[in-house]
Amino acid sequence: MICYKFRAFDQRALEILINRELYFAAPHTLNDPLDNQLDIEKEYELAQVPLIYIEDAEERLRQFFLLSQLNSKRFIDKEGGTITLNQMIQRFISSMGILSLSKTVTDALLWSHYAAGHTGIAVGIETALLPASEVHDEGDITYTDKPPYAAVFRELLEDIKKFVKPWDDACEAYPDDVADRFYTKQIGQMVRANRYTKSERWSYEEEYRIVRTKPGFVEFPSFALKEIVFGQRTEEKNIRTIMNLLRGDEWKHIQFFQARSLPGSFRLSLIPVRVSTNPTTTELPLNGHATAIASASSHDA
Repeated sequence: MICYKFRAFDQRALEILINRELYFAAPHTLNDPLDNQLDIEKEYELAQVPLIYIEDAEERLRQFFLLSQLNSKRFIDKEGGTITLNQMIQRFISSMGILSLSKTVTDALLWSHYAAGHTGIAVGIETALLPASEVHDEGDITYTDKPPYAAVFRELLEDIKKFVKPWDDACEAYPDDVADRFYTKQIGQMVRANRYTKSERWSYEEEYRIVRTKPGFVEFPSFALKEIVFGQRTEEKNIRTIMNLLRGDEWKHIQFFQARSLPGSFRLSLIPVRVSTNPTTTELPLNGHATAIASASSHDA
């Protein structure tokens, strides 16, 4: 699957191509302050509120007990302090590196927000060709109108009450593997709820997220780069710079496009940009067709 990284035409954009590397950001640096930053402990406290209104006192106590079991494990952190399961998950999530890509390249808002008002580029990467050793997890973002933890805690309560029944004299002790499976599922659901859920206001991004165990740069093979898309307002000299930079044999497979307004809609279409054999000439799209345009003089470049 080809996904896109939008960039302004700047040093960082050129470094992606020259150094063949993508940056996996720390969660706290993402542009959405709520992305991967939800306070799990506070969400856990909010999950207790509906239980107060359970009319049956005995059932209410059972539900509070089961909910307490979801956060009963304790861990020792690097400083020797004790932290809860929820806090451990929060720290684990915060330590990862995240590469945010988009599954669409024809949304005008993406070009406005991430490519300097349509003057930058979008780098098309085949996600399946990124180094497997650097990929811890990946998946689509789910967009919702509210944080997902209330639903996650409700589902976990339904699961845990199937085998944790200290008030039931007839209930047999559950095997360790049952608890281990539940514990693994609990961590997986909570991590995924935090990592792959955003407000529905961001849905236009159609984000595909790749996660590694820590922030930092990751090199990618040249064959993983499949497309370069130029913005509708990308300057001709910048288009020539990118296309000349990618003239080597290892880049022959790359397709070049320019985004253009699609008549009758508020979306964009892609027009091919052909590589000229003359490095001072680039075949730019004109009125929907690729047309050769001579380069500007050297002092304008």
